[in-house]
Amino acid sequence: MISHGVEEYALTIKSHREYAATQLLLSTMVMEQGVSLHVCGAVAGLKGLEQEDFPSFVSASGLAQLNDYKVLDYTVVVVKALNNKQRKALFERKEK
Repeated sequence: MISHGVEEYALTIKSHREYAATQLLLSTMVMEQGVSLHVCGAVAGLKGLEQEDFPSFVSASGLAQLNDYKVLDYTVVVVKALNNKQRKALFERKEK
């Protein structure tokens, strides 16, 4: 599984309390069912997130993993496609 958008915030250590049920479900899938969970490191980086901001069951190597899957002839399934405005918003930086 690869997350490539603002939903990455739900997978951070900081958001564990707010998204505990989601994180529990995903960590269980990773640990018990062999699912791998990646976030796009480029999008994460643009939002000020690093690998250390995610729990150990999340890898910030999503784009590299996606390319590896494509080479192995996996089919990419897009759960929700973003429109141009949403895609652009991924790369906007909020002022601190």
